Amino acid sequence: MASVFRRLFRGLIDRCPSSKRSIRDLRAQVGDLQTRLTRMQEILDGQLVHILENQRMLHVDMLTNREHSSLLGWSNYRRDNESDLDARKRFYYSLPKATGSVRLIQRGCASLLNEFAEIAREHNLQYWADFGTLLGVVRHRGFIPWDDDVDLGMIREDIDTLLNLLQNDEELSKRYRAVLVFDPYVCCRQLRLRYKNPENPSFIDIFFYDYLPEYNEQIRRRFIEIRKTLQDDLRSQPFYDEWLKGGYREDGAKFTREIESIFTKYREIAQNENIISKSSTNETYGVIYGIDNVDAESIYMVSCKNMFPLNQDQFEDFSVCVPNDAQKILYSYYGNIYQLPADMFSHFQHVSRDCLENQCIINAIEEDIATNPYATK
Repeated sequence: MASVFRRLFRGLIDRCPSSKRSIRDLRAQVGDLQTRLTRMQEILDGQLVHILENQRMLHVDMLTNREHSSLLGWSNYRRDNESDLDARKRFYYSLPKATGSVRLIQRGCASLLNEFAEIAREHNLQYWADFGTLLGVVRHRGFIPWDDDVDLGMIREDIDTLLNLLQNDEELSKRYRAVLVFDPYVCCRQLRLRYKNPENPSFIDIFFYDYLPEYNEQIRRRFIEIRKTLQDDLRSQPFYDEWLKGGYREDGAKFTREIESIFTKYREIAQNENIISKSSTNETYGVIYGIDNVDAESIYMVSCKNMFPLNQDQFEDFSVCVPNDAQKILYSYYGNIYQLPADMFSHFQHVSRDCLENQCIINAIEEDIATNPYATK
């Protein structure tokens, strides 16, 4: 054993520099390498700054060219004695409706929305057209031609009432089902209203809103912080990888009880800190896009005066509820809604177009449209 250690020790000595001069030479070489690396990093940093500046200028040029083309196009489109805004409104009102499979799913979703609107009216449930559906109401008087779903907003308490109604009303439960869906990709919880027939892909997304007692920058930052912590908590769970692999899960599926408890925990934190409230008072500032929803960074908040009282406006061939100042809310979401949109050909498809070519699915949609109990109202 001693001889083994002696051989190892001798080997280490043989590898060591033979003099102080050798050590100094090694240090000089290391220092030279560090200097070269520092210089290379400076060069790369300079090139990166140059690339980023070129990207910024390219983006500015693209936006400028788009605006120039838009101004030229609108000036040619505008009639004599017609304002620019009126010309833009006329353009969007005159756009042809979707055709084929897109129009089929639009008709199915519109029929479901028509039925939901009547149920909400009969049972005093507050809801409003939201996001793309609200944009469709204001700009198109119906579906955006390239859209294929319906977005609604509701106060959480009214959603609870709706869920209870659909579970306990014998007639309604025969035709509709409302399902809580848990999304692992963005860690959100949303409600989808569907027809009972599983072959009909038509649906309505209903987004949770809570009352907002007051609003300031500190509350905004804290709400975002709670939402991000909720996301981190979900992603740290031992079941998260399996959830992510399996995709969307409907309430009652594996792990949904645990997922629901985490959403409840953070919602209660927000309530206990008086960031959100279950009910409103005369002092309530507004409503806020619930902690359950998709975007942790953005705050969709609407003051009470801009939201209430709700109004009625046209969507397709019936009326739906819309916020009191829909134009102001849409501007806060999208900016100028009469600018030509960038997603006309890249809009996300919520329902597969191949699926909508299936005759069984076509028949299911058409059958539910034909049996709409509120179609004549």
